[in-house]
Amino acid sequence: MAGGTSTDGIANSPDSAEQAAAQDRVAAAVAEDLGYTDVDESDVGVDRLGGVDFSTLELRYVADTYSGGLGSGIEYAYRVDAKPGEEISFGGRRAAQLAADSFFIFLALPPTSFTVNLNPDEPHRIIDAKLGTTDAGRVLLEADLQMKKTVARLIHPNSRRGRTFWDSLRGETKCLSMRQWIVPRPAVVREDGNRLFIIDAPLEVKMETEYVRAKGAASDPGCATQASRDTEYNERIYRNTILPELEKAVNTAPEYADLRRVYTSRVAAEWYRQRSKTKTTAYGHLIDSGDVSAWPSRVSWKPKEVFDRFVKSYREGEFRVERQTRQGDHVVTYLYVYGGVDLTRVPKRLLSAEAFTRDRPRLATTVSTALSAPTSEDGTGVTWLGGRTSERPPYSPLPAPTSPLRMPVFYVLVGLPVLAWLGLGAYLLVRRRASGTGSA
Repeated sequence: MAGGTSTDGIANSPDSAEQAAAQDRVAAAVAEDLGYTDVDESDVGVDRLGGVDFSTLELRYVADTYSGGLGSGIEYAYRVDAKPGEEISFGGRRAAQLAADSFFIFLALPPTSFTVNLNPDEPHRIIDAKLGTTDAGRVLLEADLQMKKTVARLIHPNSRRGRTFWDSLRGETKCLSMRQWIVPRPAVVREDGNRLFIIDAPLEVKMETEYVRAKGAASDPGCATQASRDTEYNERIYRNTILPELEKAVNTAPEYADLRRVYTSRVAAEWYRQRSKTKTTAYGHLIDSGDVSAWPSRVSWKPKEVFDRFVKSYREGEFRVERQTRQGDHVVTYLYVYGGVDLTRVPKRLLSAEAFTRDRPRLATTVSTALSAPTSEDGTGVTWLGGRTSERPPYSPLPAPTSPLRMPVFYVLVGLPVLAWLGLGAYLLVRRRASGTGSA
């Protein structure tokens, strides 16, 4: 998205301390070449934003500012958490690029594309082909794989929680075979005319027990040899003890920050998509165009590579622990976890004007100020950084009424009499001169 004074802090954000040091060395060399003894005097240094955590950056405000051929494309603002004591905040540009790219990708592709699925027996149904060329697709697929790793950490037999979990299971093999996947919970939003404030955008982890004999990459029978009552009991144990911790990680852990960032852009894009059905918008021509060539992945990756890592994890397990019982026998356990991330739907809960004013009384004013400078929202510990895009629609399928002064035919109709008068005058002048010459 286009920038502004507020988003300069994002654009100038280095990715690492090493990059910041390199930038400082270049600035110092340039200042010296210009004859300055200090970088600050030369004004060639990089203005960087500090005191915020760019890993929490999310697109939380959009406004459709195009109206009847006037106005910018959209207004937008990112929300970031404060990080007191952080002299230089890293990673802002990368995070903002992911959020902005995802917004446009979710406009260009149909909602049916926004699901991924790491199933060991379906390597050809991993991800939509076009979504698989983008960073948004990479983030969804990596989140699916990360779920397995998070579960492995939560149920590791050597941890207190994991030991309690395994000791609670029933059945000779203590087997648990299930599918789990990430879906949106209703997003809490405030729609105010042409503006959308995204107050909260939580995600949910769903699960269901699988009673299937897997083939192909899985090559294991699931829990077919275990009594169904034991499998159902084990599912309840998992649902009550592990699933809440997994869902908490998806909504708060840093390893899922990109997923949350992509999802808030999905919420914003869906609002813009619905708005574009009833009025001309600056980016309405992108909707369902299927063209995501303008937002290719900034990271080199291939969906098949993520799938291969998943299959390796599936076959070999994230941990291998043999524990002896009191009788000295080994206990063998199997866990099969595969599912996906499904953002095809965006449920939402609308916040009333009264609730919005009560809960976030300064938000609207804060966002307006953030369009020109980074602005903290009182009492929340978050900072907003905004800007405006400049694009206008290349055509108007739903044109607004225009004044006569803006219609080309108006000037034609007004100009014709003038042109006719000038033409007639020129003709008479030529005839008069010709007559004078003939008389002489």
